[in-house]
Amino acid sequence: MRVLGEEDLHEYVHKYDLKIPKDVKKLMKGQEFEKQPWTNFISNRNKHMITEESLDLLDKMLRYDKNDRIRPKEAMDH
Repeated sequence: MRVLGEEDLHEYVHKYDLKIPKDVKKLMKGQEFEKQPWTNFISNRNKHMITEESLDLLDKMLRYDKNDRIRPKEAMDH
């Protein structure tokens, strides 16, 4: 939630009529979690391994909704 953001979580929960567990609600209380751009995780130590394609793949893999995630075969083709 700290990386993927609260807004996408709420959309996911609403889409499937799910409930957020009480312990997660406690963590969220009084805080707002904005989606973090993947570029926030690039540092001098890892920047030599980062490409636009790798960030795109990461974005397609890390989704709350499994139905929105890239499929393994598609990821391999990516």
